[in-house]
Order: sequence, then structure tokens, then C-alpha cells
Amino acid sequence: MKKKGFYDYLKQQAGEGIHYIYCAHCKVDADYIGDRLERHLPSCEYRITKQKTLDGNYSF
Repeated sequence: MKKKGFYDYLKQQAGEGIHYIYCAHCKVDADYIGDRLERHLPSCEYRITKQKTLDGNYSF
């Protein structure tokens, strides 16, 4: 079964041996984001790119 949602954003680890993972673009905690696009900051490069792609696919 394929995961649904937005899991393909670039993630970074806070440091060596630290278990804090965050979005590499907006620095929001990956556990908080989960698979929700709207939980990235409005200025996040990943969110902006995905929204443009989605808007392009659903334009009338």
C-alpha cells in the first residue's frame, strides 16, 4: 500500500546523535508536519512548489 500525503520533502537531522528531524526548507519539526502540506510555513520552498504543481493539475 502506497503512503498518501506529502512525505517527499527534504529532511535534516539537527545534529549528530540528536533525534530531531525537520524540513530542510522551513525548519519545522517533521513530526509536527507529518504528511500535511499546510503545516509547512507559507514561505517554505517545498510547500510553494507543491502548491503550484497541484494548482496546475487542477486548473479549469
